[in-house]
Amino acid sequence: RNDSDVLSNDLGFIAIVENGQLTGYNVTVGGGMAYSFGNELTYPRVADVVGYFTKEKIVEVAEAVLIFQRDHGNRSERKNARLKYTIDRLGLDFFRSEIKRTKGILLEPAQKYDFDSMGDKYGWIQSGDGLWHYTLFVEGGKLIDRNGYLAKTALREIAKVHHGTLILTGNQNVVIAQVTAEQKPLIDKLLNKYKMIDGGRLSSLRQNSVACAALPYCGLAFAEAERYLPTLINRIDKVLEANGLLQTPISIRMTGCPNGCGRPFLAEIGLVGRGPGLYNLYLGAGFVGNRVNKLYKEMLSEDNSSAEVEPFDTTQDGNIVTKSRKPYPLSRYDQIIMQCIEDNGRATLSKDIFEKVKEKTIEEGIFESEEKAKSKINQCLVKLTNRRGDIKKVNHRGRGFAYALPEWFDERGKIIKGRGIKLGL
Repeated sequence: RNDSDVLSNDLGFIAIVENGQLTGYNVTVGGGMAYSFGNELTYPRVADVVGYFTKEKIVEVAEAVLIFQRDHGNRSERKNARLKYTIDRLGLDFFRSEIKRTKGILLEPAQKYDFDSMGDKYGWIQSGDGLWHYTLFVEGGKLIDRNGYLAKTALREIAKVHHGTLILTGNQNVVIAQVTAEQKPLIDKLLNKYKMIDGGRLSSLRQNSVACAALPYCGLAFAEAERYLPTLINRIDKVLEANGLLQTPISIRMTGCPNGCGRPFLAEIGLVGRGPGLYNLYLGAGFVGNRVNKLYKEMLSEDNSSAEVEPFDTTQDGNIVTKSRKPYPLSRYDQIIMQCIEDNGRATLSKDIFEKVKEKTIEEGIFESEEKAKSKINQCLVKLTNRRGDIKKVNHRGRGFAYALPEWFDERGKIIKGRGIKLGL
């Protein structure tokens, strides 16, 4: 269960358990949600799983990643200062070599793992030590007494008698944790007394919803989020119910700006505020938090944002599909990169793409510093690969990556003969 959106962080650890015992962790690097509207050099990104290490080395590995970013992170442009940009700029091979050089960390191949769900599991669960834990649904993370639903009062009364701990989750809920078997009936009595909502009985969309505080609390917000999302879910639930999808697992997240506090770019339905009552709609992320979504519509009003989900349908295997979206437009840099790869006729190394694009832009009278040009080209490669699918990344054992056109791959995803990497253009 990916209950913390581990791939959204600069640095993350995925616990590997064998025979009921923690053996070590897969380490993830380079995640991050924030970007700036209109700035193609910024973008959301899921982290890369770069390797495995035994549990005793967790502090050393964390230190090695911090040292890598300290030494190689962008200190001249704040909007490109995050680790995700450093990873995209220098590549994973260089990252692995640097943490080995600075801290002697040699990562093993990543261990197999599977995320089958995200978010929190509501209600009572029992851990291996025999203690009980109750996850209480808190919509929008706002624990208040409102309209006769006394959630805040209930939790205060529980806290007076509870001998364990209270845990705030990354999905805006509260866990009444470490409840003994003797205390469980007392906690249950209080939950029932105040008629606390059983999160597991809500629509799946509401169970998997997250919203940032936004207006009126956040000075960066362009639009509502926490106060508006419950109303939007009410509308969408009617559409889902009419189509037999009310309990189909779907995630929805809303933020008032693109800084990504509510991790909207990892939601299957993501709404990001552009102005008062206006939102960009993003669709198509993976339900388990392993893929970012894509821009579907811009500047939707509150009424139109709910209407846009009506084209949803399900395939025979239960997957949710939507009508096609208008792709991102190609910039001049994008066009030159595409032409460069096409002219080369085979998978092309990023360093060779950089040299060819630099020559072409100078010919066209586009003059940029080498650092700025390289950064812009890297961001274009990310957009063309991850957001549009116009090119594909090719494995390369050296430093950096290579890129090829989708039609150069066979049905197994292998690059066809004659289209492999060739050094130099």
